[in-house]
Amino acid sequence: MGPCRMIVIRHGETGWNLAGRMQGHVDSPLTALVLHQARAAGRRLRETHLDAVVSSRARSSASGSWASSRA
Repeated sequence: MGPCRMIVIRHGETGWNLAGRMQGHVDSPLTALVLHQARAAGRRLRETHLDAVVSSRARSSASGSWASSRA
């Protein structure tokens, strides 16, 4: 097996982040900006071959937006 490349994309902003609230394991909603960024990342990586994708199970994960923009 040759070298592998890992691409990491992480959301960074929720409504609670903006309000300065502690989140812990609470699943607070993502902001519109993050959803826009996830869609843009998906479009940018549309032609990239991926052997695996690992995503959060949290409702606040932007993975749905990212994945739909790759279709």
